[in-house]
Amino acid sequence: MLIMPDALHALTGFQPAGLVDRSCDAADVFCPEWQAMLNALFEKSHLADRVRLIEDFLETRWRAVPADRWRSARTYRDWAEGLAMRALMSGVGRSVRQTNRRIRSWAGLPLASLMGLSRAERALIDAQIAHAHGRVKWADVAVDAGYADQSHLCREARRVTGLSPQRLLARIESDECFWIYRLWR
Repeated sequence: MLIMPDALHALTGFQPAGLVDRSCDAADVFCPEWQAMLNALFEKSHLADRVRLIEDFLETRWRAVPADRWRSARTYRDWAEGLAMRALMSGVGRSVRQTNRRIRSWAGLPLASLMGLSRAERALIDAQIAHAHGRVKWADVAVDAGYADQSHLCREARRVTGLSPQRLLARIESDECFWIYRLWR
């Protein structure tokens, strides 16, 4: 299950910034209602049953969230830009520093890091499209996504994913653990 930080905040009320760069037990984070749903997942033997359980659980809660507390986003960049706009328009103080503090408290990362992740996402989406149409030209993918050159893209991909772009693309195609990357197709 993947939930964006602001959606998690809207659904649970806690700030996700405290969860960045650490592992913790779900019992330390979620209320008993969420814990019961997570424990019920272990009782389901089929993936379809697990997905249905999660969808049923989240649907009623998501419908209860007021529309002004969330925005629809297709990509990570859409989400980060929407978050930045909300941070700029809310609260006292609209300086760059105050806006960045709000973004960091809401998302757990500064805007620069979020935009770096969105650039990596764009490069990966472009690479997947190029791969589907033939051969990937990494230098073109890098420039189109806003990187200085191909090595800049490679360093960033390794920092974000732990894999080179080519290796990541191969794993997306062959390894079920990388299913989340297939959502952009």
